[in-house]
Amino acid sequence: MRPPDLLRSRYRLAPWVAAAAVLAGCSNATDTPAATTTTAHTSPSIAGRGDADLTPTATATNGRGDDAVLAVEPAARIVTVSGGDLPAEITDAYRAGGGDLVDPAEWAARYGTAGLPELVGPGVRLVEATHRADHSPAGWARVDEAAWLAVATADRDELLAELAAAAGVDGSADRTPGTDNGGDCATDTYPPDPVGVVWTVQGCSYPRYPQMVAVGVTRRGPTSAPPEVVDPTVGPLVELLDGQVGFVEVRLGAPGPDTATLHISVHVTRPAGTPTDAADALLGGPLAGWQVLRGEGSVLLSGPTGATWTLADGVAVFDWAGRW
Repeated sequence: MRPPDLLRSRYRLAPWVAAAAVLAGCSNATDTPAATTTTAHTSPSIAGRGDADLTPTATATNGRGDDAVLAVEPAARIVTVSGGDLPAEITDAYRAGGGDLVDPAEWAARYGTAGLPELVGPGVRLVEATHRADHSPAGWARVDEAAWLAVATADRDELLAELAAAAGVDGSADRTPGTDNGGDCATDTYPPDPVGVVWTVQGCSYPRYPQMVAVGVTRRGPTSAPPEVVDPTVGPLVELLDGQVGFVEVRLGAPGPDTATLHISVHVTRPAGTPTDAADALLGGPLAGWQVLRGEGSVLLSGPTGATWTLADGVAVFDWAGRW
């Protein structure tokens, strides 16, 4: 069951968007960085199973301090850049706009990589990321995305080729060129592999910053196993309500209207039963101590970290929004 608000979310990551917003504010002679909205995050954690070369990962701790067992996923494939730190006016503009630039290793420790290539090196910062899994009658499908800002000695096209090689992509890409606020951009989409997985690598270079690039990679397609949901309340709730996870997403991006930059959502389908009965069972067990608000046809349970469970006929929905 996919939540209606996420049906309208982006399914193609645009890794240069945040960078371009900053660069647009730095294009005048005065070079005063414009305030911009970007990325940041902190909270419960989810991770999922990938769909190739499964190898176990380790136990990690999420931003709330809970133990979070990262899911079995493909071994990471590394792309290294060595150009140094990002320009100070870029990092200053991100912070002035309320965003954070995330160490990729911190994201991987909380949420895994789900088999995406990893860009590493001095000054590399993650600016957008998504792990999403959705169940339908045809089975599970995943969308996994990551986008970084970096200073690289390789040019944009070399870096895109390295990311595609690290992803193990076969075939020739269909390239779509573009421009965005002074950036020279390209999107390379590769043909589906034998199981239907589609890879996209994309990026921008900027004349004002000759060695700075914004690059991203997306993998979209079916997966053979459902995701592991590691927020500590999900497993006990699913067991108690005899439910089934139907949708899960962790998304890092620009601050929304609530100023949050990290969002987590889980949907659980459950057998018929009144929301009130389900709430009473949860408050007597895994959600003991949570606040309760009873409405017509639904019950909202609110936890100490700001997480909520909303219970309605046939569904339980987990939501958390916050910062890194």
